[in-house]
Amino acid sequence: MSNTPPRPPGSGGPARPDPDGDHALDPQRMLALIDAQQHAVDGLHLRPVAWLYSIWAVAWFVGYLLLWSAYDGGNPWFRVSTVAAGWTFGVLIGSSILASILIGTRMGRGVRGLSSFQGGIYGWSWAGLSTAVGVLGSVLAEKGGWEVSALYFPSAYAVVAGAMYLFGAALWHYRSQLVLGTVLLAAAAIAPFAGVPGTYGVMAIAGIAFGVAALVTIARLRRNGRDPARGELRRPRESEER
Repeated sequence: MSNTPPRPPGSGGPARPDPDGDHALDPQRMLALIDAQQHAVDGLHLRPVAWLYSIWAVAWFVGYLLLWSAYDGGNPWFRVSTVAAGWTFGVLIGSSILASILIGTRMGRGVRGLSSFQGGIYGWSWAGLSTAVGVLGSVLAEKGGWEVSALYFPSAYAVVAGAMYLFGAALWHYRSQLVLGTVLLAAAAIAPFAGVPGTYGVMAIAGIAFGVAALVTIARLRRNGRDPARGELRRPRESEER
C-alpha cells in the first residue's frame, strides 16, 4: 500500500473535467452557432430584398392596372381618368425607384469592404439607368408622338428593372432575383406587340411576379427564424429548442 496521503481538492493533480468547457466545445453547439450566424447574415440581406419586392409589387401592378383602365379597349370592368392614372403611375414608379436607391445603398451597411461597395453601386445604378431611359424617352416622345412613348416607357423601365434584378442575382446569388429579372425582360419584349392599352395589361400581369417573389422571400425569412418586418432573430419556443 502507498503511504502517500490523498491530495486535497485544488492542490494539483489530475484536472477534473470542466462541464462548462466541455459544453462550450460541443461540436453540435458549435455547428448550431455557426448556422445561427449564417442565418443572421442572410437575414441582413434578405430583409431589404423583401421590402424591395413588396414596394415594386404594389407600384407595378397598381400603376399599370390604372393605365390599362384609362383607355378605350382596356379594362372592361372599370375606368379611370387618363390624368389620374398618369399622375398616380408616375408617383408610384418614381417612389419605387427612390426606394430602390435607398434600399440598395443600405444593403451593405454594417458590412465593410466589397459588400458595402456592391450595395452602393447597385443602389445608384437604379438612378443612373432610370434617368438615362427617361431622357431618351422624352426625346422619342417629342419626335415620334405619344404612341411611341406609350410603347417605349413601359418596356424601357421593365428592361431597367429586369437588368437590375439580374445584376442583384449575380451579386447576392438570389434565385428569386434571377427569375424576376427574366420575367421582366420577357414582358418588355412581348408587351409592345399588344399595342396601347394592351401593353399596360401585359405589364400589370408581370407585376404579379413581384408579389410572388416578396412572399417567397418573407417565407424564407420566417423559416430562418427572422422577423421579416424588423430583421431580428425570433427566440425559439421551448418546444422548438427540444
